[in-house]
Amino acid sequence: MPAWADGRRPQPRGSGRWLLIALGLVALVVYAAMPDPAPAPGNTPITGAPGRIVDGDTLDLAGRRIRLVGIDAPELQQTCGTSTGGTWACGTEARSALRTLAAGSIDCAPSGTDRYGRTLATCRQAGRDVAAALVDLGLALGGESYRREEDAARASGRGIWQGRFVAPADWRRDSGRDEAETAPNPSRFERFLAWLLAVLSG
Repeated sequence: MPAWADGRRPQPRGSGRWLLIALGLVALVVYAAMPDPAPAPGNTPITGAPGRIVDGDTLDLAGRRIRLVGIDAPELQQTCGTSTGGTWACGTEARSALRTLAAGSIDCAPSGTDRYGRTLATCRQAGRDVAAALVDLGLALGGESYRREEDAARASGRGIWQGRFVAPADWRRDSGRDEAETAPNPSRFERFLAWLLAVLSG
């Protein structure tokens, strides 16, 4: 007996997919009408799961681009020397390490913004300072903020300290690039995706 004989109308194939597309378009229109999120005032904490790990010292959290304060990691395209005279992808390794260290929910304490409008913050995962851990692994320079971790990594030949390398700031200068090019603020579309993920996970 055909489905329509007992009062049930057959559903057209693909209707579920079109419903999802329609809902997505509605969500996009709603978001487009919303104002951009305001920067976190003062030291208001930002907590959540990172939406994207941009490079070794930059990540997206709650629709904002967070720059870990006090460190400078190799740029994504940067390579460093090994102890035997070869090269390795130190920039890619730094990003992978940050992805691991920031897995799950992290707590970031903003301390200002840089000249590119990114939020400068100290971030912790389960109480562990993520930036300090990167420097201790030898995957970022710590300057005065993380001098002890940098000295320990250098003494042990960890990460970039295993061979010759160019400081990230010098690499950017020599390649004619600055941090605005290597890690610009998230686009409106990236902020939309972060907002949508937050809504779906809420």
